[in-house]
Amino acid sequence: GTGLGLAIVKDLVALMGGEVGFESREGQGSRFWFALPLQVTFGTPGQIPHTVLVPQLTRRHKIMVVDDTALNRHLVSAMAQKLGLGCVGMASGQLAVRYLQDC
Repeated sequence: GTGLGLAIVKDLVALMGGEVGFESREGQGSRFWFALPLQVTFGTPGQIPHTVLVPQLTRRHKIMVVDDTALNRHLVSAMAQKLGLGCVGMASGQLAVRYLQDC
């Protein structure tokens, strides 16, 4: 890819007070990871605990889910909508860039 996804992840994780890293070994590949300072909460199944909401995100924000798998886009969109966030799904980074250029 173009690295756009990694740049977006880095910004989102930074907004949530976390960190992103990677390990790379020649001939073996790379492993990317992120860590977020989230609280463990307990609640009724199907209920979204409000303690994991990121304070910077409000109902006026809209997120974009970019994934080539329709099911993944659907699942993340459903979670965002339960949090009251607007959501748009794109099947590729190329489509996402075009969408953002047209906004």
